[in-house]
Amino acid sequence: MHAGAAAAAPPAEQERPTLAHATAEAAAAATASGAVPAATISHAGASGSNDIGSSSGSSSCSTASGCGGYDSSIDSHSSSMAEALLRCFPEDELVQRCERVSADDVPEPSRRLLAHHTHMTMTMEAHHACAMQLQVIRTVAKPELYVRQVLLRRSSDGRAAMFGIARVHLEAFPESAQRDILAQKIPLGHIMQQHAVKRRVELRDLYLLVPGPALSQWLYESESDKLLQQQEEQQQQVNNSSSSCSSVVYGRTAMIHCNDQPGIELLEVVIAP
Repeated sequence: MHAGAAAAAPPAEQERPTLAHATAEAAAAATASGAVPAATISHAGASGSNDIGSSSGSSSCSTASGCGGYDSSIDSHSSSMAEALLRCFPEDELVQRCERVSADDVPEPSRRLLAHHTHMTMTMEAHHACAMQLQVIRTVAKPELYVRQVLLRRSSDGRAAMFGIARVHLEAFPESAQRDILAQKIPLGHIMQQHAVKRRVELRDLYLLVPGPALSQWLYESESDKLLQQQEEQQQQVNNSSSSCSSVVYGRTAMIHCNDQPGIELLEVVIAP
């Protein structure tokens, strides 16, 4: 059904690191990779629902506090997953607005790519007819907490296809899968498939997002994309309307239950539909 990357060979048994050591190495690697420009995030959210076609609502909230203020417990009916994941990177201006919407409000092909209870890795690979390559942008890694910003890039041309924030509960995975997750080379969907992890994907909510500068840099990577951005900004000036945005993207929140326990909390945004 999709083009997948070959499974990475597990490291030799005698070289296997402890979880705390591997997590520390992941944090050091993420710090060395650099950071996106610092900014404050503000966005609008709404009450959650497991109904894909649920009607939208909105409220304002601030995500100024960092991961230290993130509740480590998981409520499967929580409405604040998007806010909580964005709050893990408070210095990054990822979005200007994040508003929950119904499936009917999401245009195609974004609706088809987001409104389902399956893995985004495989969905994006089937849609783009090529394998997805993982790029980890930034990581918060501690023994009790592992959260990362990622891009899935098309192997055909390297263009970013999806942005995501994933909070991984490593204890839900076998040690062999934990090592592959912390190596940050293979998309999570493929790791779970390769390690035969028992899993269930639960779609939470769909969102309309107005990108901030950090997210916009991946929306407009090529010269043609930058020209499109200029045209959209010019149109916004002509319209002179507060409801007009230079760009709008769509995303979702989802929970992946692994081995009958909460495994991964996700915010996934389609960049190149």
